[in-house]
Amino acid sequence: MLSKDQHRSHELPWGIEITQFLYLIFSIFLTIAFLAGLIISKEINLSIWEVGLAVIIFWVLFYGTYKIRSWVVAPILIFSTLSAFWGFIEIVNFKPTNYVDLAKKTLLILWTIFFLFQLYIFSRTETKTFFQEKGKIIFS
Repeated sequence: MLSKDQHRSHELPWGIEITQFLYLIFSIFLTIAFLAGLIISKEINLSIWEVGLAVIIFWVLFYGTYKIRSWVVAPILIFSTLSAFWGFIEIVNFKPTNYVDLAKKTLLILWTIFFLFQLYIFSRTETKTFFQEKGKIIFS
């Protein structure tokens, strides 16, 4: 087994750098959206707290992928599965009526593709070996 320092000296498996970058971008964007929602909104409602929960999840997953922690594989697989499933349901049920709705649907499709990409990357044996993930997950 390689130590964490030896892992850093080796090249990351395919897709991990993309994942780290996208988690960082999503984390920053969601943090800004959450803070803007808190500042602009006169009352705190459930949707603001949903964004706050997403902020926490994305920052934790970014930290886990950046620091190469073995515990990050299972949450990414579970979160990606739930998000991809939700994305498919939303894509099927969302009927665009104008160009703004069409742009929303396009972003929703890209969002769902990102989570499918995560499922592919983090269910690969090379990725699990790199992260030293030893447990069996339903998605293995």
